[in-house]
Amino acid sequence: MKPVALCLSLLIFLVTGCSDKPAAETPQAPKIEGSRLRFPANHPQLASLSATVALPVDGISVDLPAKLIWNEERTQRIYPAFAGRVTAIRADVGQQVRVGSALALLASPEFGQAQADAASARENSSRWASSREKILSRPRARPLSLALRRPGQLGRSISTAVQAR
Repeated sequence: MKPVALCLSLLIFLVTGCSDKPAAETPQAPKIEGSRLRFPANHPQLASLSATVALPVDGISVDLPAKLIWNEERTQRIYPAFAGRVTAIRADVGQQVRVGSALALLASPEFGQAQADAASARENSSRWASSREKILSRPRARPLSLALRRPGQLGRSISTAVQAR
């Protein structure tokens, strides 16, 4: 059985090797010309390529992870004297500004409270000043003298000082 199988496989090998079919041609390699890649006509890779018309896009939005870092040599940090929320920005990056010009508008409840406290303090100060003037304009009583010259005199001087006021 084995010699028959061996002869049969040898016969099949000889018959297939002697056929008149031409060998498959290997395609030519693409040529590189400057920044272009050129394929010869009927190259098998040309079937996998397709071309579409590129349309203009109004805007593209891409979310990318990033970290914003200020250039410390070209920026200046500005801190307000009180906490608040920025409601408007009046100056832009690179714009020249003058001393005293508004850079931003802040809304701050703390600043409003500080202004109210300052107004209240001014009012209290003016009341105190007027009360002080009234007190200083009154005739003065004799100062209380506690120096003891003789025993028994202390009681008389304290009682007269209380009556004088």
